[in-house]
Amino acid sequence: MSNPYTENPAVNGRGAGHDETSPPAKMQMIEQVRRLAVEFLKNNCEARRVQVVKMGLADSAKGIWEIEAHAFVPNTTIQNLGLEVSKEVLDSETYTLRIDGQLNIIGFGLKSLVDD
Repeated sequence: MSNPYTENPAVNGRGAGHDETSPPAKMQMIEQVRRLAVEFLKNNCEARRVQVVKMGLADSAKGIWEIEAHAFVPNTTIQNLGLEVSKEVLDSETYTLRIDGQLNIIGFGLKSLVDD
């Protein structure tokens, strides 16, 4: 017997026209923004690992997203001194990124330097 509460798209939160395999467009955009932020930090800041800790629309009218992420980057002191270590030493840096609705990075920097 079917359950009208779970079969009704308006009740189950999936909305009309969405099945289990296709997430709503909003969820796809969130995932694209998250992936872009992670890849950007890995490629441009030599981050070995990135963890997005906060993201949201900074300006919903313009579609601008603000993302806060912890990036684990190589220790610059060890790199600059050329010290040999048995295991890579990573520092945790927190970055803030801004991404527009067309998935362009329009700003980024260390959180401590970007925040007002």
